[in-house]
Amino acid sequence: MSNNYKLLFVILYFIIFSTAFLIIVPVFEAPDENLHLDYINYVTFYKSIPNQYEGMENKEKFVGQGHQHPLYYLITGFINYNLNNGRKITINPQFNKLHIWNGGNEGKVPYYKNITDGVFDSDKDKRIFYFLRILSVLFGAVNLIFVYKISELFSENKEFSVFPVFILASLPQFAFISAMINNDNLAILLCTICLFLIIKMFKYGYTLKAAILLGIFLGLAILAKKTLLFLLPGLVIMFFYRSISIDKEYISFLKYLSIVLMITLLICGWYFIRNYILYSGLLGTQMEIDTMPGLVNKKSLFSYYFLNPFLPGLFHSFIGSFGWMNLKIPSYIYMFYALLGFIALLGYIKSDIIKKDKMSHNFILMILFIFLCLSGIIYFNLTYNQYQGRYMFPVASFIILILSFGLKEFAGLYKSHFSKNILIVFLVIFLVLFDVICLVVTYYFYYTPSNYL
Repeated sequence: MSNNYKLLFVILYFIIFSTAFLIIVPVFEAPDENLHLDYINYVTFYKSIPNQYEGMENKEKFVGQGHQHPLYYLITGFINYNLNNGRKITINPQFNKLHIWNGGNEGKVPYYKNITDGVFDSDKDKRIFYFLRILSVLFGAVNLIFVYKISELFSENKEFSVFPVFILASLPQFAFISAMINNDNLAILLCTICLFLIIKMFKYGYTLKAAILLGIFLGLAILAKKTLLFLLPGLVIMFFYRSISIDKEYISFLKYLSIVLMITLLICGWYFIRNYILYSGLLGTQMEIDTMPGLVNKKSLFSYYFLNPFLPGLFHSFIGSFGWMNLKIPSYIYMFYALLGFIALLGYIKSDIIKKDKMSHNFILMILFIFLCLSGIIYFNLTYNQYQGRYMFPVASFIILILSFGLKEFAGLYKSHFSKNILIVFLVIFLVLFDVICLVVTYYFYYTPSNYL
């Protein structure tokens, strides 16, 4: 089977898997899905993006996610405006009184009771709501294509290039979050495209076309989510590292870096100027603190919080923590992924993959961007308690590639080609089985009557 057919099969698998979550998970049973929809409705109705301080004075104009960068909401607001004749998508949520946030005494139950009739104001509202969820799935599918492109750049064995794509496509949390209404999926896609362009430029050298493309997508990525600002220092370090370690072209380094940054600034600079005018800060950091005081929990970098619950919470919610992070999957699935990581580490220890010149630069770059993304999450958690693994999905392509290379090297310890194939087959079978289990667990969580009051 050719790589194209394998890739198509993997993407179809992801679409089916993610769409199953789309169907099973009730309305608003995903992190801040209700608030993301409020932002879309705001753009639809007011034809602008919200001023959070104005919203504090006029509660009708306050948007819980209004601090987010606007690209996703401008796109989806435009879609809703045209499909819905300028109307808001009207939903009548019903709260689950058993949940502790609603006055109950249970935390591991659904937050809403949106499994009954009458949640949507009309059939049209329902169709548009699920269309927006489908759009998220499509973002996830296109993201997998660029993960494949990155894998091709790194791997000499083209047959291997599809393997990392399947690992990500079968990752439960990635499939879940890709089925929900949020700005993450567009941001993850744009970040993956940027990483592809960065690695391609690092590998093949600077060109004007590459610099322009990178500047455009970098500007769009930053306009999609503030957390993607980690791409900027990564880009500068990458350009500088290439100049001192490969081509010694310092003039080209400054020239093409300037082009990229100039185009990026032209695309997203207006939003930071707006922040400065409205919120007296380019990033709107104080505005976020002022408008979300209930979420503020400042702490030191040396706080025990970063050992527990931060690290285990980040790991669990990278693999699978559904709903409002209140639906955990069976513990043996987490253990299996931890085992994969350990086996990959053994693969690196037993091989000289990092020592090879052809891998060293690529490996350093992947680690760099993963480190910068994680640093941004840690910095954010100095003020808020938000150890959500999906915040690492912008660099999921690199995380999965590092894991996949390690697994490949471990399999390479087996001389028999048959043994290698058996290992791959068993891995695929286990991952598919775990995906089915995740769907079953999710279904029973939301459609078991005893979970509601």
